[in-house]
Amino acid sequence: MLTAEEIQQICDSFQLSPEQALELPAKLTKAGYPGGGVISVDGTEQFAPVTIYMSSIIFDEYQKANHPESILLLLNQACKMGLFPALVKRCELNHAIVKGHITFDETKHASELNEKKLILTELNKDLSRLGNLYWSVGYLHAARVLLDIGNFYKYVVAQEIYNNMIKLCHEGAAQHFFRARLLLAQPISQKLMETIYQDQGFAGSGWETIEEASDQILRNIDTEQRNQFLATIQQEIEQCLTSNKFIHANVRKSTHGKL
Repeated sequence: MLTAEEIQQICDSFQLSPEQALELPAKLTKAGYPGGGVISVDGTEQFAPVTIYMSSIIFDEYQKANHPESILLLLNQACKMGLFPALVKRCELNHAIVKGHITFDETKHASELNEKKLILTELNKDLSRLGNLYWSVGYLHAARVLLDIGNFYKYVVAQEIYNNMIKLCHEGAAQHFFRARLLLAQPISQKLMETIYQDQGFAGSGWETIEEASDQILRNIDTEQRNQFLATIQQEIEQCLTSNKFIHANVRKSTHGKL
């Protein structure tokens, strides 16, 4: 529920009537937006419900904008405010660029590769933040994006110059998957999955089951490396959940599961 002060804040910021502001939470829930606030896994970011509501309005303005500078400004603003659909959209744009034009001219390979690596670096920042803010939902999305890029360069492009990028993408996908798997049982993670995926359940991630996701992602990583990633990430997640002052009281010791 929005407080009277928050309703007034939204009205003043976007020139809405109180009636329009009151209708916003229901509209967002129906559209699959997280209805509550957002608390990151590591406790470094926290957004109140009113911030998510306001960022959703900005994202709607982004979708209607037709001026390049306005489009980028609005999208970046919504991303800064932690809105899930905005972060997903920016990831999609950079995802498309990384998989964009491929040259088979040997003299141009190196410069093209460097450019794609720079975009991939920015994409990875957004993917990591998406997971941190939206728990299993975000990390599953991040894993899917990196798996898709790695497989694209491995099977479609099939040029040795991209082998290192393929390796990095597949390793990143595996690490994000482990984070998602370890967080699945947490109440906050379950709530976000119910809200964002709505009636789709786990299938909203693009995989029917966690086993299907595991098979597709981990086939690219050998057993020793899997165990190394799992041990490191399990420690990372446990430390985050234990030290996160925003969620500490609600944490269930459920990250010790066999994958």
